[in-house]
Formats: sequence, C-alpha cells, structure tokens
Amino acid sequence: MHTALRECKIQVFHASGETAGAFLAGLTRFAAHCTGIGDCPTHTEEAIIHLTERMEQGFAEAAENRHEMREDLGWLKRIAKEQFYRVRAAAIFGHLLTQGYDATNQVADRLQEARQSSVISDRDYQEALAADLLWGGQTRDSRQPIVLVLEASWTVGHIDVDRAARRAAVLRQAGLRALPVAAGQEWPPNMQDDARRSGVAIVQDGTVDQESWEAALAQA
Repeated sequence: MHTALRECKIQVFHASGETAGAFLAGLTRFAAHCTGIGDCPTHTEEAIIHLTERMEQGFAEAAENRHEMREDLGWLKRIAKEQFYRVRAAAIFGHLLTQGYDATNQVADRLQEARQSSVISDRDYQEALAADLLWGGQTRDSRQPIVLVLEASWTVGHIDVDRAARRAAVLRQAGLRALPVAAGQEWPPNMQDDARRSGVAIVQDGTVDQESWEAALAQA
C-alpha cells in the first residue's frame, strides 16, 4: 500500500508542473486512492479538497492578473504610439504639408467661437479637442491651410477610424478644413478598407498611404 501511495504522490508532483487542470486531476486521483487504502493520514481527503479549492482560487487570481497586465501593456503601447506621432509629425507629414505646427490652441479658439455661436455643441467641443493630435499646415501643392485630426493606436480598430472621421467633421462645422487620419503600427486589412470608405487617411508605422491621403484630401 505504501508503494501505491508513493505512486499517487508522484503523479500529483508531475501534474503540478503541467497545466492547472492536470494538477487538479492529479490531486483528485490522489484523494480517491487515499480513501481506498486506509493508511493515509487522518483527514487527508479533506485537506486535499481544501488545497484544491485554494489552488483553483490561485489559478483564477493569476488569470485575472494576466488580464490586467495585458490591458496595462495595451494602454502603454497606445500612449507610446501617440507620443511617437506627436514628436515625429513634422517628419511624417513634411512631404505633404509645409509650415507644420501643433494646431491645438488655434483649433480650440475656433471651436470656442463656434460653441458660443451654437454652431457646435459642448459635447462636440470636448470631443474634437480629445483628438490624439491636431496638426496644422498648408498643403504643398495648393498652399491651402488644413488641420490633420489624428487618432493613434498600436493596432488600428474601428473606434480609431470613427473618432478621426467624427472629430474632423466637428472642425469642418466650425469652419476649418480638416482631414481625418488614423495611424498605427498594425493595420488589419479590413480596417484599411473601412478607413478608405470613411475618407480617413491611413498611416502605418510612420508611412502615409498616398492613395488614401489623396482621397481624404479631396473630401476635406
């Protein structure tokens, strides 16, 4: 019987190095064997059940922690990408715009006037100024003033495309020529199609897609 008991313990030990399910299964086999051989310590089955419950709780907490870590990492990657486009805007858009500058204050003044005149709502005002980047300049071909309304993310999604288009529309209501831009490190193919349909310029890893730019400019 002692040999059988040692074999059960070995099974539990090996399972503990594998998945959570395998470890719990090992404990279950160990408990079932103990109840049948009669030489296990008193209350062993109860102790194993208690241990199993604690292990289940530990595995659940670990999974939750991993989920929180993934969310935190996603947030950090997004912030890093926003900062990248803020710092590199002049270089990224320099071949398309001249005299580039951070247009946040200028846009805020114009939106404030539009809000006071009831051209846009308070909500529109806040929404537009929440853009990741408002970059002004003049188009190199026509020298017409324009403001880029840019949304940045590591992996571009529908929300980024929608925000860029919606916020650029608010600037147009206020009398500014605005071009929506969605920028990111990764662009799923369906997102690029969505951006083109929405008249949003595509920027991937700091490179402007010329075709989407020209299409968005024609609608700005």
